[in-house]
Amino acid sequence: MYKTIAETGEFEQVINKSTFIARAFAVKSPEEAVQIVQAERKRYPDARHCCWAYVLGEDKSNLRYSDDSEPQGTAGQPILQVILKKDITNVLVTVTRYFGGILLGAGGLTRAYSSSAAGAIDATGIKTMVLSSKATVCLDYTTFSKIQNTVEKSDYIKIESIEYLEGVTLHLIVQSEDFPRLLADFTQFTLGKSLPKETEKLFLPW
Repeated sequence: MYKTIAETGEFEQVINKSTFIARAFAVKSPEEAVQIVQAERKRYPDARHCCWAYVLGEDKSNLRYSDDSEPQGTAGQPILQVILKKDITNVLVTVTRYFGGILLGAGGLTRAYSSSAAGAIDATGIKTMVLSSKATVCLDYTTFSKIQNTVEKSDYIKIESIEYLEGVTLHLIVQSEDFPRLLADFTQFTLGKSLPKETEKLFLPW
């Protein structure tokens, strides 16, 4: 289980005539993060700096940052610390700065990049990703009619889709920790004749 951002977020502020444009992105790999940073540089070609940081992996072990010519420790590291403090991962935050001619000092830069990054993340919304199991189960129409209402109203089963052919095929999603419960319930529902088969494990929002 981990938390990440729900959508791309943007935040802009002006501090002592310098404009800071922060954007938060959901990313899955270092290569994707690099591509986005390059795109941000092209989006704001006349900006003085494009500083960034990313955190990847369920354990948040893959992380990098860049000050992009700002004084060391005043930009990329503060952005990174905001991401870690928010306890999220698979996230890239870029902060583009248009220099306004007034030096902010190390403390001022750190606060500016930190608050900009936080503003962008706060604009995204946070979602929890849980290890989930997709499963299929084939039923005859009589059995399906008996259990349809129970399955549809279940508090832990999501119905991804239903196929109506010679029989009924249910495509279901549950949190992986609930898969044994799913097996037990269908053992009871169908007297052991039709049991779900796990087809895929992946992280999904719940």
